[in-house]
Amino acid sequence: MRVCVVEDSELVQGLLTRELSKIRGVSLCGVVEEADEAVRMIRMEQPDLVILDILLKRGNGFEVLKQAAGSKKRPKIMVLTNYAYPEYRRRSLDMGADYFFDKSLELHLALEKVAEMAGTGYLFTNIYDKGGMS
Repeated sequence: MRVCVVEDSELVQGLLTRELSKIRGVSLCGVVEEADEAVRMIRMEQPDLVILDILLKRGNGFEVLKQAAGSKKRPKIMVLTNYAYPEYRRRSLDMGADYFFDKSLELHLALEKVAEMAGTGYLFTNIYDKGGMS
């Protein structure tokens, strides 16, 4: 399963890259920080899954969702954000996101969902104690 990450935090990029590499059957096809870059990457790479933050360096995840929904080969979209407000969750799902996770509280659940989608397992370790998010 090919996964693209759209995330503006270098810390979270590193964490996701490291943890995704532990999931059998998952290959990372790109990491970008801006909405325009994300749209280009999705068109070029045609990933199976996009892990998408809402707030980006330039643009936002809602712009990416809008463009991705119209893609010829639409990937699954997983919104992973620190801004897990009910209105953002509703808007994301209404715009075509398949999953919505709170980055601060549900990161392990998001990674478990990726592993489930890849048809493998993800051994949860305390990612917060190993150079992850503290």
